[in-house]
Amino acid sequence: MKSLYLLVLGLSISTLSIAQSFTYSPSADVADTIMEGAGSSLDIYIGNEDTTDITYGWLLVSNSIPESWFTSLCDWPNCFAGIPDSGVMNTITVADADSGIQGFFKLTLSAGSAPDTATVQLYVYDITDLNRGDTISFSYISFEDTSSSTGIASKESNHLAIFPNPSDNIVTVGASGINRISIYDMAGTLIRNDVYRKVDKVDMNVSNLNSGLYFIRTESEAGTIQRSFIKL
Repeated sequence: MKSLYLLVLGLSISTLSIAQSFTYSPSADVADTIMEGAGSSLDIYIGNEDTTDITYGWLLVSNSIPESWFTSLCDWPNCFAGIPDSGVMNTITVADADSGIQGFFKLTLSAGSAPDTATVQLYVYDITDLNRGDTISFSYISFEDTSSSTGIASKESNHLAIFPNPSDNIVTVGASGINRISIYDMAGTLIRNDVYRKVDKVDMNVSNLNSGLYFIRTESEAGTIQRSFIKL
């Protein structure tokens, strides 16, 4: 029944969103091309041209992200592991809007270890009027890493285990003979750099990290290996 409802809703949305109800920055449709095993984070900010308070609701129209990819979605002000079927943002008053507060979506993901494509469509609307809304989209293409000169394993490797992933508190990093674990954010900034003496498992407290996508890099007997990690 739920699938039928979403199908009918999707058909109705296609007719409702011909004319744009809100303003979007940078656009209502954003896209990124990323290397397999790497991560991406795309934002869409939503503006209301009416000088009234507004509460944005949203519904998932379609999601073709492969199950092997790690995904998180944030809106104003919530963050989710994966992409739920629906959500409601906090109310944005006229005073909030005047101070620069906007509705937004941040879709963060880590691509799998094979080239693929993915698209997510959301219907965002005024919760007082389902007809006042638009369909927005996030699109991704992951491509094969053909470089071999970096010395870093960019593909998923059985020599490095990270679990649970995603996590909001403790994440366990397992590899043979770990000498160093480094954590980098999406911008490539070094967040954490811990040195060990050939241990095979480390329980790391990541509760102080902001929600989002990070990269965990280990130096061990297996070499230097990097994998993505989502902090809830």
